[in-house]
Parts: sequence; structure tokens; C-alpha cells
Amino acid sequence: MPNSLSRAFVHTREEALINIRHRDPLLYVGHQATWRGFYTPNDSRNGQTCSGLTGRTSGLPDSVIRTLRRLDSADFPYGLRVTVTAEHTENLPESIEYICAHFRPQRVMVEPAYQLGRWASAASAETEAFVASFRLAKQCAARFGRELFYSGARLGALTSHFCGVSQDAFALSPDGGVSGCYEAFSEDLPLAQRFFYGKPNVGSNDGYQFDLAVLGNLRKQAVHHRDYCNGCFARWTCGGDCFHKALTVSPNGEFVGSERCHITRELTRDQIMAKIVESGGLFWHEGGLTGGGPIGSQGA
Repeated sequence: MPNSLSRAFVHTREEALINIRHRDPLLYVGHQATWRGFYTPNDSRNGQTCSGLTGRTSGLPDSVIRTLRRLDSADFPYGLRVTVTAEHTENLPESIEYICAHFRPQRVMVEPAYQLGRWASAASAETEAFVASFRLAKQCAARFGRELFYSGARLGALTSHFCGVSQDAFALSPDGGVSGCYEAFSEDLPLAQRFFYGKPNVGSNDGYQFDLAVLGNLRKQAVHHRDYCNGCFARWTCGGDCFHKALTVSPNGEFVGSERCHITRELTRDQIMAKIVESGGLFWHEGGLTGGGPIGSQGA
């Protein structure tokens, strides 16, 4: 391993240790399991409740179950990411109830499956059905005191950035390349040239070479550079959504939106309405007009 890469690993580890002290101590289990088989096929669900659980675990790998039980037994705070496919969208509420009833994640992140890689030809899960199931699943999670969230709907944020891709993220591939996105983890991926902006110096054990053109384009993915996002009420909380995902719907030109935009707006609207209800049902105002704007007290 080149010395430059070794030092990069050390630096990244040091930064991660620092960041842990400033972030919620959540562990996202990196196995995208299919949560299914948790409800009775003949269950006469009316779409308003979460019921009919059988306690079965078909489709869920034993390794995932063992990991979650070990985390629970150690009282370790963690979160889960659940990826929802189109054919299992209606089962999401039952899946979330099963998770909350049998395990103790503090937070559960739910995302419709991206149409990338092996899922490129699959039916889209970015639908009204996802929004409806998410709303029911959120009610299920609340019964257990758990938080259910979707990456693009984050009312407590005030930001120009969806993630680190527009903020000089430094993700290392196994070969030592520098990517601005953790989704673009290999130089062999189709979209690699859009994300990889650095590599170790050839013939040297020290330093990196950087492609400033690629880096500059990544920096332009902040939401205030996207014309399509102008006028969207969720603009400054969404941050422009995932650039990696956006390239699948706008591969050759300016971002023109996606079905995820509708999901983000609907779920953000839900959060706004919940705040209004909590504030008495007429209007919601939080923070002051100075020192960061109307939601400045929540932090950027």
C-alpha cells in the first residue's frame, strides 16, 4: 500500500473519531435485507392499522438477526436503513412494526430502491404507494417511540447540500482513488468518471493528483446551483437530493427532477403540518429572524 494511502487511512480514522463525538452514535447495518413474510397473507388489512404479524423471519439473514440482537444486548444505540422495492411497498408498515417489536433501533431510514446496478430494470418504487405506506409505517414506529425518516425530508435542517458530494467528500476506493461519493466506490463503475477526482501520484509514495474539473463539477451540485430546484419549498431542507441518483434520470444534462422530488415534498409537507398541529393548529414559527433565519435556532 502506498505511504500516501496509509496516511489517508490514518487521517480518515482520526477524522471519523472526531466526528463521532459530534454526531448521533448510530450504526447503520450495511446489509440491505428484504423485510418480508412478516404478515399473514389472508390478513384483511384496511390500510389504517399495522396488524397481522406472525413473528416469522423468512427472508431475513441469520447474520443480521444475530448482529441486531448483540447490539441490543449491549445497549448500543444504532439505526437501520430499509430499502423498499415496488412489489413490497404495501408491506412496509408491517415490516417496520416487526422491526420495532423485535429489535431496538433508535432510528429507521426508509428509502425506495434505486434503479441502479442489478435493480436497473426493476419497477420503480418512487410512487404514491410509497408515500402512503411510509405514512402508515411512521405511525407504527411512533407507537414504539422510534423515529422513521426519509433522507430528503428533514425539516430541522437548513442547508445547501444534500450530502458531502458537494462539500469535498474524501472517500477512498480499495485502489486508493478519491471519490466524492460513497455510492461510487470503484473506478470500474459506469459513473466513476463523474465522482473520482483524485488518485495517488504515479511513481511516488507521497501525495495525490487531483482533477479540479471533476471536483469543481461536484461542488456545483449544491442546491443553489440547480435551476430546477428554484421555487421548491423543500429546497433548503432537501439540499438538492442525491447527485448519484439524479444522474440516473438526468444522465447528460441539467437536473430536471425525479419522482423522488414528489416524495420529498409530500413528506416534508407532513412534517410542516405536524409542527403546525403541535403549535396549536393555526401556524408554526420557530426561532428568530436574526442569527440564521426563521429556523436558525435549530442549526444549519
